[in-house]
Amino acid sequence: MAADSGLTLLAVDAGDKISLGAALLAAVVAVVVPVWTFRMTLAMDRLKWVRDQRSQLYIDMLTEAYAEKQWFTERMSRLELEMIDKRYASPDDAGRRSDDIVGSPDLRLNPIERAKLGSRGTVFASPAVSKTFNAVQAAMGHAMLVTPKLEAEVHAAKWKVEEAFETFQKTVQDELDARSERLKSESWGTKIETVRLWLRDGFRIRRR
Repeated sequence: MAADSGLTLLAVDAGDKISLGAALLAAVVAVVVPVWTFRMTLAMDRLKWVRDQRSQLYIDMLTEAYAEKQWFTERMSRLELEMIDKRYASPDDAGRRSDDIVGSPDLRLNPIERAKLGSRGTVFASPAVSKTFNAVQAAMGHAMLVTPKLEAEVHAAKWKVEEAFETFQKTVQDELDARSERLKSESWGTKIETVRLWLRDGFRIRRR
């Protein structure tokens, strides 16, 4: 009888321990899972906000680079026609070809907005995009500081700016395409990695 009572007590104690362990596990899950979900959602929202800021920045940078390229091309075209007038036209016709150019609207940003765009680029743009964007400005700046004296120099200046703009445009497109591809697999990949690290840290704590 005493042996049977002892076995019964052991069985009861084992059952109580299992129930207690299950209750503790449920309590841990009830506390940890909402906290983990909140932290994961917060991290994803922060990442999405940065992506949105960068995408909008790239649109603004492309718009400004295109506006500045158009302004520069028109300026160089006028200079080129003035050179042609001086070489071929009679004194009475001088300047007529350059005057025939209908100027397009100046879409460039004002100095304050342009400075804000540069500041946003410093914060959010990638090094590759910043480098190619600055290359467009450098190509135009060189021709503005050292005014071309020959038609060939004008052609070369316009070609350099056009080439720099195309490189900048391709860099932005490649980066946005690569980011969209990563985004398709990154959301679940990030969550899985976070769970793995959380489980690893949890096992380490239990070992202690």
